[in-house]
Amino acid sequence: AILKDSLQDLKDIIQNYLIKIQLNGLPNVIYNELEFSFNINDYVVRGFIDRIDKISDTEFKVVDYKTNKAPKYLTNFQLQLYALAIKDKFPHVTKISGSYVLLKHESSTLDYNFTDEDLLKTYNKVVAVGKSIDTRVTWDKNPSLLCNWCDFQKLCQGSWI
Repeated sequence: AILKDSLQDLKDIIQNYLIKIQLNGLPNVIYNELEFSFNINDYVVRGFIDRIDKISDTEFKVVDYKTNKAPKYLTNFQLQLYALAIKDKFPHVTKISGSYVLLKHESSTLDYNFTDEDLLKTYNKVVAVGKSIDTRVTWDKNPSLLCNWCDFQKLCQGSWI
């Protein structure tokens, strides 16, 4: 029964996404699952960007697909971090926007345009968080559903505090 319900959810997601493409046309996708790694001061930031669209030679759009999150819980920080990765990897790009595609919400989108000031704030936030991590001497466990994706799960779930 669970598989049957999941299959129907998947069919609905695909149908809604296809309707959106039919209405808006195909985006000019230039990368999917683009891996990035760059430094912000002494901190390495790495990850994958779900999709990058080319708007023009100097304008790109980062797109991240979300399956479960309600729009009210999303912030633009993740997309702005991706924008910093784009600026690092593609220095000729001068304008970057971003969108979350909310697959379980009829593929609606949350769209953002980023200014240089926005990206500077994101840069500074990474530096502040990095410094906080560098100066912290104790780490309390904070179990959540995200533990399953953490590189330190085996260490943390042991006796370490």
